Amino acid sequence: MSLRTRLSLGIGLLLVVALGLFGVAVVRSTRHDLRGQAQRQLERELGDRLRGNVPPPGSRGNSRDTSTDTRTLPTAHLVISPAGEVVVAEPSGPPSNPDPLPVLTAGDIADLRAGEAIEVDAEDGSFVYLVRGAPRGELLEVESMPLRGVDRTMSALIRRLLVGSVITLLLAVGAMMVGLRRGLRPLDEVVATADAVASGEREKRIPTDHGPAEIRHLSAALDRMLQQQRSAVTSLEDSEVRLRRFISDASHELQTPITSVIGWSELHRKGALDEAGTRAAIARIEAEGRRMAALVDDLSLLARLDEHRPLQRERIDLAAVAHDAVTDASVIDAGRA
Repeated sequence: MSLRTRLSLGIGLLLVVALGLFGVAVVRSTRHDLRGQAQRQLERELGDRLRGNVPPPGSRGNSRDTSTDTRTLPTAHLVISPAGEVVVAEPSGPPSNPDPLPVLTAGDIADLRAGEAIEVDAEDGSFVYLVRGAPRGELLEVESMPLRGVDRTMSALIRRLLVGSVITLLLAVGAMMVGLRRGLRPLDEVVATADAVASGEREKRIPTDHGPAEIRHLSAALDRMLQQQRSAVTSLEDSEVRLRRFISDASHELQTPITSVIGWSELHRKGALDEAGTRAAIARIEAEGRRMAALVDDLSLLARLDEHRPLQRERIDLAAVAHDAVTDASVIDAGRA
């Protein structure tokens, strides 16, 4: 998996988590606010009833024609006896199509007497009521507000958040891909240059002045490494050239003393040399042996060529060199001038 893909997946996952947490926080806070508004409205309704600003139980809808009245009562009103029985029940909604009443258990009634706000299901389970209660003498006055509006609002909010999150995620991923492509372009140049160098283009340089600081540092380090590699390869090639040249020269130099030694040895074996010639032959064989020993010593020190061993220079008597060459040649071809 490429670096670009890993970064894209990682950032995309972070965006999904961030958007999810943001959505959950918005939904929870919005529902809390809406529930708080509903609870305050419910408490106002309950306070008005306790203060007598609302018609007495059973009279809210008596003066209305339920077949034509389309007004909607915002809350359901219940009166509960000390024994827990519902003695008055006025549903919310329009009189022509009232809402189902809330279902209150003995535990719910105890919580309401303690002054708590609770949520209970409607009789048909289609929605939820927010319920508050307050004592009036021995009776318990109960106001219940349907939370259908809150649920519809929350459903619409969740849909909008989902759509918005998907659009935001797509836009963010697109912008991220463009940014990563531009940001990693210098790294692609580094890779392309490294591939070119590996293919034989040794003189190519890695650009070290593009991209963010991290990529510039990486480019500079790789460029220094390639420079050192080029220097090492060049030094190795020079050493190989010197080695081949030395071996060629050494082979050529060894041919002459070997031929001379063989020639003097054959003359001595055939008895063609007198006492003075024998002494001369032995001297020449010894001299050529020392010459071959020197060449062998040089061959044993080939490793020093890589250390750039300096050439040794000294004065040589060219007449003596020429005399030795003529003497050795006369052994091989005596008739040659």
